[in-house]
Amino acid sequence: SRIPIMRLSLLALLTLASGASSEPIFNADFEEQDLFTADAYASSSDGNLSVERGLLKGRGQLIATIDGDGLEGDNPWFGAASQWWGAMDVGDATPAQLKLTARVAVPEGSPTGPVVLSLKDEETGATWSFQATTTEEFVTIGGTLDDSAVENPAPLTPSGNYSIFVAFAEATWNGWSGEPDAINTLLFDDVKLERVNRDVRLQPASEAAANTKVAPKQPMPTYGKWHQSRLGGGGYWMGVVPTRDADVFYTFSDVGGAWRSDDGGASWRSLNRDLGGEDAGSYVRSLDVDPRDENVLLMASGSQWYTGGGLYRSTDAGLTWRQVVETPVMGNEEARMAGTTIARSPADPDRLVFVSAGSVRVSSDGGRTWSTVADDLFGDLFPSVVAFDAATPDRVLVGGQDGENYVGGWSPEGPKQYLGGLWLSENAGETWRHVSDEDVVELAQLPGDEAIYGVFNYDTVQRSTDGGETWSELRDGLPAPTGHNIIGTGRLQGLTAGPRFLLTINGQGDVYRLDAGESRWQQVRRTHVDDDGWYGNVPGEERKPGSHEGWVHFGKAAAFIGVDPTNADRWFMTDWYAVWRSEDAGRTWAISIDGLENTVSHDLAGQPGSPNVVHWGMGDNGYLRSSNGGRSFVDISFPANGGGSNVKDFGQSTADPNRLYATTNKRPGEWEAAQLAVSNDAGKTWRNPTMAGLPSDMGETRRMNSVTVCPNDADRILVGVSGDPAKHGGVYESRDAGETFRKLGSGLPANEFGTYFQTNVWAVGNELSLSGDGSAVAFSQDGRFVHRLDGSTWTPVDHDFGGQPYEVVADARHDGRFYLAVVGSGLWQSVDGGVSWGKLWSGSAYYVAVADDGRIAVGHETGIVVYDDGAWTEVAGDLPVRRRPIPAFAGDRLHAGTHNMGSFWRELKRR
Repeated sequence: SRIPIMRLSLLALLTLASGASSEPIFNADFEEQDLFTADAYASSSDGNLSVERGLLKGRGQLIATIDGDGLEGDNPWFGAASQWWGAMDVGDATPAQLKLTARVAVPEGSPTGPVVLSLKDEETGATWSFQATTTEEFVTIGGTLDDSAVENPAPLTPSGNYSIFVAFAEATWNGWSGEPDAINTLLFDDVKLERVNRDVRLQPASEAAANTKVAPKQPMPTYGKWHQSRLGGGGYWMGVVPTRDADVFYTFSDVGGAWRSDDGGASWRSLNRDLGGEDAGSYVRSLDVDPRDENVLLMASGSQWYTGGGLYRSTDAGLTWRQVVETPVMGNEEARMAGTTIARSPADPDRLVFVSAGSVRVSSDGGRTWSTVADDLFGDLFPSVVAFDAATPDRVLVGGQDGENYVGGWSPEGPKQYLGGLWLSENAGETWRHVSDEDVVELAQLPGDEAIYGVFNYDTVQRSTDGGETWSELRDGLPAPTGHNIIGTGRLQGLTAGPRFLLTINGQGDVYRLDAGESRWQQVRRTHVDDDGWYGNVPGEERKPGSHEGWVHFGKAAAFIGVDPTNADRWFMTDWYAVWRSEDAGRTWAISIDGLENTVSHDLAGQPGSPNVVHWGMGDNGYLRSSNGGRSFVDISFPANGGGSNVKDFGQSTADPNRLYATTNKRPGEWEAAQLAVSNDAGKTWRNPTMAGLPSDMGETRRMNSVTVCPNDADRILVGVSGDPAKHGGVYESRDAGETFRKLGSGLPANEFGTYFQTNVWAVGNELSLSGDGSAVAFSQDGRFVHRLDGSTWTPVDHDFGGQPYEVVADARHDGRFYLAVVGSGLWQSVDGGVSWGKLWSGSAYYVAVADDGRIAVGHETGIVVYDDGAWTEVAGDLPVRRRPIPAFAGDRLHAGTHNMGSFWRELKRR
């Protein structure tokens, strides 16, 4: 999900007295076409929304229009925004001494939705939002949006880089015409930032902390010589597991592995370890802790897309693991938000049941050894949850859900059809019988209560008073079902028991509580959510200040709700993006994310001549930029073309270090690369070139994973386009920075898939590279072909590389010198434009980076080797995740992008 801008939390309350304004620090309107980016964010209930800059009665405007069809139905809404990015001098002003204003108008009608202005300090990532919701703000073009809410009075960077974000917030709009032919218009104009004199009284820090329950931000963890970059979250967090120690918790995710906290959930440290196969330890489905020893763990982990996986056991808090069951575990499949697949008997902690696709296993020795039971019964089971009945310890319940899933990778025969339902065992799992066909996804039980509670079909809670034989609905007070929408208000995705109450949670993070002896659920009303500066909550997208209603990221697709057994008021919640903690029984929530990184890297690049600047291309989160050597990153939005949420590849030229190219997605939210973006200021701002001459179906059927730039001409680029090279696929060249393209060369063949270049955004590095003398090297999607450019013809390279090429890079300092990373073989070098090749390093190479001073780094199957002064050295032994890292040099630092845990950096001095 795209996360276009940051939001910081309210850390102190302000009492403000207005004063006289001085000369504006910033003053602009929308007729300055290069200043604001129109349509930086836009969506509506039916998509009939347009956002543009233009002239209306001679004035420059940001104009949002939506036709009457977009306002039909019970809950019509739209949201639109525009953004400016640039240098600004605010002197020694504090946020409380700044006044951000704009003119807004509604020529027709009187809408009541909110409008937001946000100022963000790009150097620190801090953001301050100014928001208004009253109808009188919208009466005429002279209406003013003023400082209705000022957040986080922290110091500003006196002379730094800032962005201004203006938004018609996503919300229901009343008073507009819903007639089919009606055109409704909302205008934003004349954005101004002024310094004013104000008296500021800060709430005492101790009082603020007592009110918000915010844990102090912890330093990012280090792993040996490696430092973790701060971004936070990503992926899907599956749950939080308490232990007998009130300070020790575990959490786990669908692609990032497992983590441990030793400070009550304030900060976390990775337990990710390569477990062989396709790194099965990253895709954790369930985690269990021995109630007698917080260092003894069981972890069910694996992916439906790869072989390997199963159940693993650790006796040293996850430092080392031993596989005790080999079986398919689908830790990142679509139903992964359901309950646990490992259950431990409350009467005998050595007795356990583990369920996986098509099988049930039991252990009587604490999980050291396992035996399979009832294979013939569970052959088609797709398990969601397993639980012991505390009132009858030999009784075990297994719930499943129907659906299609691959096992062990894609199959031309298609996915396997699995079944749901409910099964019972009366002898601790030895024999079973089927009792229901309904999908059961969660189970829970109140202490001392014989009743068993379950979430059925993701939309209702049911109760059984006869050990699971029969069930009755218990949904009074719960929201109406909303179908299969994972973020629906009526989709229930968690169930847990406190000492005298049950909790369930929906896809919007709303918590419902059922007290013991009651029959009606009560919603737990949130009063405050503190995200502690996290990038994932977007200003301008909630319906009223502080409400966290609308599209904010708190609680989206919530997977888990849990109660600390040592403290009934401490609750944990996990969602798509983060772990959240409440210390007051769900009234206020604080993010618990320090050390948790579950984000996917596509590419990393240093900035020539500026070692503190690092560029990061990511899946889902788009482009991020660091100006402090990789310690932290800020999100910078790409031009509004619907894409920008996935950034696959960077292209740079030593001829102009500030010129940066990127390939990104063209269709909203898609995992693809089909659009070119260009920056002329080292990644601070971006534009989309016209790309005239490229095939018209870019993004629909064609992909463009790779871009390469001539080292001595920053305007000259090559891109690789998927599809048959004899038709519209192949290599295209631009001599004007991507504005126009022409097909370059002939001779590239199509493989059995009808393409030369890769279509899958995940399956390849840079597959095309251009040298300063005009020579170029490319390789095919299936690794069968490597070609070099010989004049106007692509000529096959007559060499057996012993494996599949994965990335090719030209050495900018030496014309005709190329490096080719080959899976299963190693790193190869050519010094004559790709004609002949010699091996530099033997191994399984995936990625290669070349430093300005000639050092080389190779990201291989389980780490990174660096070539310096005639020797190769392994440098990634301490990385918590070492599978196929993406290396990048930035001065004397080596950065490593991972495919599931963000990025890391370490100092790397010359030998």
